[in-house]
Amino acid sequence: YHSSVSLARCYWVQGKIDEALVIAKDLYEDTDSGFTGDACRQYAWILRSEGHEDEALQLLDRFLKNSTVHGPQRATVLVERARALASLQQLDAATRDIDEFFERVAVDEKMKGGPYYRGACLLRGVLAVARGDRDVADAYWRGA
Repeated sequence: YHSSVSLARCYWVQGKIDEALVIAKDLYEDTDSGFTGDACRQYAWILRSEGHEDEALQLLDRFLKNSTVHGPQRATVLVERARALASLQQLDAATRDIDEFFERVAVDEKMKGGPYYRGACLLRGVLAVARGDRDVADAYWRGA
């Protein structure tokens, strides 16, 4: 699984977008891998980075609606969906997803401090700045 994710990223870096998307989609559709949340995030990230924000958001919405994945995998998909929502200027919805992520972190301290936690702190700060609340942004950025 992880070597396939790395290969998809390498293809993306090399500008071989179609190849990267095929691998990412295959990983996402492989429901037996045990990594469906991670695969969903990777696929959505490539879609979003290539300007397909709406498609990425639909993918993330479907995953969160239909998946039985809980815990950290689900929480990190919320961060990816918040990124997609923010890129579409849906700031209220993005803030709700990030806030739900932080609610989950409060229940599961193991999630605190990881890369998705730091990314959520940074995005939450950006969303606060967009609302003109620099003090809230600074608090989240210090937490990253």
